[in-house]
Amino acid sequence: GFINHVPLPMYKKSRGILLLEILTASTPVNYFMEANLQSIEPFTLILLQHKILYECRWSGDKKYCRQPGVQQSHIWSSATLYNGTVRKKREEWFHYWLKQNINPTTENVIDFHLYAGDGDKYNDIRMNREGELFTVSITSIHSTSSHSVMTYLDLKDGNKYITETGCINNTFPRFQRMLT
Repeated sequence: GFINHVPLPMYKKSRGILLLEILTASTPVNYFMEANLQSIEPFTLILLQHKILYECRWSGDKKYCRQPGVQQSHIWSSATLYNGTVRKKREEWFHYWLKQNINPTTENVIDFHLYAGDGDKYNDIRMNREGELFTVSITSIHSTSSHSVMTYLDLKDGNKYITETGCINNTFPRFQRMLT
């Protein structure tokens, strides 16, 4: 959602299951707007549907949906993990990086996620909170009208996986190991 919340001991359904339901719906944004989310943990979901970008949020009490604009670059940081001041700082790092990388490649994007920050491992983009809570992977999807390439970097074992599909509406059937 928007702010850190106190988790309930139990929820009606996991957000992961809900995500699968939303993504397999014929119109994911409509599914989000029509779904009964009572007793579901708050979340933010970013969807691209029919070339329109949607930011869908569930606060635990109310749904919010806005269209932030697909032509601009955006960054979202977890309200659960980062307070408002840190989220603002992360946005500043992102906007500074964008000025340095006007037409970023997939590798540029991955490098941002690996190295951006001010040396505060607790809040850097690649976060590590004393080895107990940390970034475990980076996923990047580059889509054109004819195909998509998904790059997955496993930060725990150092493996990089790349898979490609011929049509952006196809799912990624499985990863193919690219680099070890």
